Amino acid sequence: MYSWEIAFRRIIQSLREKEIFNYKRLAFGRCLLRALGNSIGYWAAFIMFVVSYYAQTGLTLVKIFSIL
Repeated sequence: MYSWEIAFRRIIQSLREKEIFNYKRLAFGRCLLRALGNSIGYWAAFIMFVVSYYAQTGLTLVKIFSIL
């Protein structure tokens, strides 16, 4: 009478595992995007300072504030 419950539970369990995997993947992607979004300004400033240093253009106060 209740033989369908085991098969039904297996199907639901496999779907639930896929759902949990996708939720974890989504959470990791959001964490990565948030980390990049928060730090992109610092990385851009760092790259501009390095380029300015090696190009030997001379850093002035105006250039520093425009880079930041």
